[in-house]
Amino acid sequence: MNDTTRKEIGKRIKQLREQLGLSQLVLAQMVGKSSAAYIAFIESGERNISTMDMMVLAKKLGTTVSELLSEPKREEKPTFMRALRSSKDLSEKDKQKITEFYEFLKSKNRDE
Repeated sequence: MNDTTRKEIGKRIKQLREQLGLSQLVLAQMVGKSSAAYIAFIESGERNISTMDMMVLAKKLGTTVSELLSEPKREEKPTFMRALRSSKDLSEKDKQKITEFYEFLKSKNRDE
């Protein structure tokens, strides 16, 4: 991975992390690392990311590896669904129920 690519991926990771209100240390801990420096080096483009680490980071940030590798097409603020997907306090079953309820409410608002 060249310097430019690493820096672009790092910028996207930083943007997503900040949108979710996470510190570098918290994100590092979420992906099983003990130091904020791990994330700092990635965000600055000074460190290559392994495929496995990129997959874990993408999941924790509520995105995909594909989105990390390409120019993002999203609004500035995190969406409700992104925040829900990145929550580690809810079970997958609870996330599914909340998602279904959210979709139900959206459909009701469209009908009005």
